[in-house]
Order: sequence, then structure tokens, then C-alpha cells
Amino acid sequence: MDSIDGLDLLILEILQRDARTPVEALARQIGLTKTPTASRIRKLEERGVIQKYGARLNPEMIGLPVAAFLAVTLTHHSEQARKEFAKRVCALPNVLECHFITGETDVLLKVRVTSIAEYQRDIIDAISRSGGVATMVTSIVMSTLKEDGPLPLPPASRPAAKKGSRSQRV
Repeated sequence: MDSIDGLDLLILEILQRDARTPVEALARQIGLTKTPTASRIRKLEERGVIQKYGARLNPEMIGLPVAAFLAVTLTHHSEQARKEFAKRVCALPNVLECHFITGETDVLLKVRVTSIAEYQRDIIDAISRSGGVATMVTSIVMSTLKEDGPLPLPPASRPAAKKGSRSQRV
């Protein structure tokens, strides 16, 4: 598998800040021309380094002001039980994240809903009815200081371009 070099890191840093950055502008920022920059982006996509592009929405402005974390302890811990639970829970549209974790509980869910009543009905009741759950503990978010920030990348070692020319590394 190809490694990620300094130019790739610069591309990733820029795209994390603004995925709508035009290839031409991105190329200027990293010191390449459009074609090798587009090629690098395509390779990062093909390798799965860039998984998707999207818009970050303000959850409160679209009617989802309640955020909660739900810690779940399963009754059975076999691979099959975990797969079945994950399939059921990940199908719930208000579940934003689902993580199998270590510690006192087995699963940590992050959810967004319109109200506590919706949380009870669409999350707690739905998970309870699905079976395989020993305990659930909810933590309602009072305020959010940081959410969905860019992933920290190692510092990019940017190769020096020759004076008066553009680097053509791909």
C-alpha cells in the first residue's frame, strides 16, 4: 500500500477544513498543478483514506436540539450477539455513532433527537424491545464544547519546489 506523504497530508488538512475547495485552489496551496493534485485526491479516495464528503449541519437549527450518550451492557457477548445488536441499533436514524468499548459497559451510542420524549420512544424503547440488553445508562448533553472536529494529522513535511517552476510529483 502506498504511504501518505507530506503533500497528501496537506491535501487532507485542506479538505478537512473545507471539502468544497476547488482542485485548482488546492493545487496552488500545495505547490502542484491541477492534474497531479486531482490524481492524488483520487488515489486517497480509492484507498479509503478519504471516505466521504459532506456538510456539517447545525443540529439545533434543523430541529435536533437534544444530544445524548447511551451506554449499553449486553446480555450476551458472542460475536453473533454483537453483530445482531449493531445491525438493529445502526438502523435507527437518530443513532449517529455506535462504538463497542471496554469498561463497565459494552456499547456507547451517540444520538440526536427532537425531545426527551422522542429519545424515550425511538431510542430507549426500540433498543429495549430488540432484546439482548442487560442495562442502559443515559447521559444527556448539557452543552457541547467541541464536536466533529477535524482529525489531527501529523505535520506535513512539504517538499521544497524549485524556484520558478511547479513541482510535478504525483
